[in-house]
Amino acid sequence: MAVELLTQADGYGIIIGLSVLFCLIILAAVRIQKRYLSEDSDQSEMFMVANRTLGTGLTASAVVSSWMWINESVFSAAYTYKWGIALPVWWASGLSFQIALMAVLGIVAKLRVPYAHTSLEFMRMRYGNYAHWLFILLNLINNIFGCGAMILAGAQLVTGMTGMHVIAACILIPAGVVIYTAVGGLKATFLTDFVHTTVALILLIYFSLSFSSSVNSGLVMPYVLRSLLGRGATAGLLVLIFMAITSTVSSSMIAVSSIISLDFFRTYIDPHASDRKTLKVSHLGVVFHGCFMAGFAIMLEYAGATNNWSTYFRPVIACPGIFPTIFTLLWSRQTKLAAILAPILGLSSGLATWLALSWYWSGGVLGIQTTQAQIPGLYGAIVSFFSPAIYSIAISLAWPSRFDRREFLRIDLIEDKSQQNSSLTSALPSKEAIGAKSGNKSTNEADYKNLTRGDEAAPTHTALPTKPHSQVPLDDVVHPFDEETIKHINKWFKIASVFFVVNVLITIILWPMPLYRDWIFSQSFFGGWVVVAVIWHFLAMFAVVVYPIYDGRLEISRAARGVVRSGGVEGRHDGCCVWSRQISPMLWNGTCN
Repeated sequence: MAVELLTQADGYGIIIGLSVLFCLIILAAVRIQKRYLSEDSDQSEMFMVANRTLGTGLTASAVVSSWMWINESVFSAAYTYKWGIALPVWWASGLSFQIALMAVLGIVAKLRVPYAHTSLEFMRMRYGNYAHWLFILLNLINNIFGCGAMILAGAQLVTGMTGMHVIAACILIPAGVVIYTAVGGLKATFLTDFVHTTVALILLIYFSLSFSSSVNSGLVMPYVLRSLLGRGATAGLLVLIFMAITSTVSSSMIAVSSIISLDFFRTYIDPHASDRKTLKVSHLGVVFHGCFMAGFAIMLEYAGATNNWSTYFRPVIACPGIFPTIFTLLWSRQTKLAAILAPILGLSSGLATWLALSWYWSGGVLGIQTTQAQIPGLYGAIVSFFSPAIYSIAISLAWPSRFDRREFLRIDLIEDKSQQNSSLTSALPSKEAIGAKSGNKSTNEADYKNLTRGDEAAPTHTALPTKPHSQVPLDDVVHPFDEETIKHINKWFKIASVFFVVNVLITIILWPMPLYRDWIFSQSFFGGWVVVAVIWHFLAMFAVVVYPIYDGRLEISRAARGVVRSGGVEGRHDGCCVWSRQISPMLWNGTCN
């Protein structure tokens, strides 16, 4: 930018100040959850999967926040100016379709792999170590490039608005996220997602303006905000940028730390690691990922990678594993060979398409500038996405085999050995459960088969494990959910499936297709379009801002009563001691009991 809209002090103040504020909020939330809601982030199940007890409203808010990537939000505004109103329609349709699909897959995973912590766990359970390592690599590549592109986009925006050095922004942006994520885990990520979504939707009501400056770079300049709404509006946009980055970066940190602790450390280094040791590795994973991503974003900056390049390159390397993962959950006939070869062949095909078209259309030159064109990136992503499905089906049909999905039930919870009693149920039977099994079939078998067609369902019991997973016969592995729970999950599977079909029909066919003609919007039609968009915006605010508060009203009330009842010098002193222990265990001097 030729003119700085804010000072460097504004940039440093907002980034550092908001980082400290988030850390204090999360530390307070962690303390309150542990003391009054029995939610201890010092246990790995709570840290990595939030004890699988997140409410509907908070989950919806986190999904919206996770989809609000800063680089893609910037591009949607920039390319709307460049391509017209069709761009946000297709952008929104594509994102809505993905959320609807993931809802279906999430419900299927909840029933078939109820205690999995990562998708990689059931990949290893079904296909073995080679496939496990392959998908670890694919997941890490996806997280690294996605997170790095977000940090770089945010750093470049902050630099353009404030004159702050881009390297300082690349380091400071993930630094604060590391602290509160390492302390609070997944629940902290969801809480910050809620705050981000709330602020973002409020600001976007006023700040949804696009203009022509630097459209080709994908960075929507906030000069109009400054000229129309003043300096405060520009500062608000900077807050929005920071919160959008931290929200998705924290999710990436939890994902990578879970891969490091569960899929690497607990699988290959110390299979019998305690809950405490697993949690420690998770914390180290968060710190390592944050430091690595800061360095990776700096590398992209000095390599000359633009937002265009990262936006078109990332789908090429992120898409090959999608269909094999979906088939792992939904198709019992995908073979081990297909699961391993399909993503490799798909990635090779996508990269070859992307590079070949870039080379051809640029006159035989390959580089950062020539590989950031839109069409080669589009075709490369399409090939990377769809070709693995073709490869997988062809290989599976050529060398067929069938998988018994009851194997998935061998994946169990991580027990906290320090706790004498546990309320967690296991998929592995006790002796009494095994003895009671003979001659009885659970009445929920039909419901379970609805989602595991072709496999024999096992009876439902809830008991603690008495043998290692591999030593329990498959016929004795039992589903951990009771009959009513399975019926409830099946009901929501049907609802999600119907919603997915309706979503595709409306957002991809019935709504945009009739507009595919030479008709020009009239003023009244466009006015109606804008009114519907504004109404939709407020409905979204109700769904992901107001409803989460209503959904968690009982927990909020219980926590508030607990804080009020325990208020006083002793309670505040004890809370500060706990926070200091969480922030810096090495500096803790043990003066508080």
